[in-house]
Amino acid sequence: MAWCTARGRQMTEAVRACFFSEPHIVNTLHVILQANLYEQVDHIVISLLKLIQNPVCFALTDVGYAPFRADTTLIIPFDSMTTAQLEAIAAALETVRARQMYHASTQMGGGLYMRSVEEAPTFFIDPSLVLFASNVLVRNSVSSVHNKKNVSNIIIQRVLSAVNIDHGQITQAEDMSRAHFALAESVPLAQTVV
Repeated sequence: MAWCTARGRQMTEAVRACFFSEPHIVNTLHVILQANLYEQVDHIVISLLKLIQNPVCFALTDVGYAPFRADTTLIIPFDSMTTAQLEAIAAALETVRARQMYHASTQMGGGLYMRSVEEAPTFFIDPSLVLFASNVLVRNSVSSVHNKKNVSNIIIQRVLSAVNIDHGQITQAEDMSRAHFALAESVPLAQTVV
């Protein structure tokens, strides 16, 4: 049983690192926002709240990774994943399959759903990473320099009105954003073209 728990922890940590760590969170949030267009009034804030409030699990559908047990419709499609992410998913899936530690079912629309039941610690995405990713995406998408900061602040205010986030995490998100944009501005344009 100790091996099972250790293996479950390794599997969970590998998948988490590929999707929800600082180097990957911006891309993950971007994919989530693009792939999961809700008919809601405030799609961005609702998505951010889901990332902050729900623990991450290992679950797959026939179209992608469904990281939140509380919302199986929020999916990161396989065709939007990097090679490293697909490899982490494949390794985790092999572990779950070999140990037969999963629950499989059919969803209402006919799609498949598989969730690991392997013991692993409960993990919530660091709110500072979610706020950082939001800052980066908003500031890269809004055309007016003045509006970038305003739009980002409005989103953060809406998130903070719905969930309690430590001031240190808010400051950390802003520090990561500043470092990200300082690095982006220091790279000459000729080097960014692949």
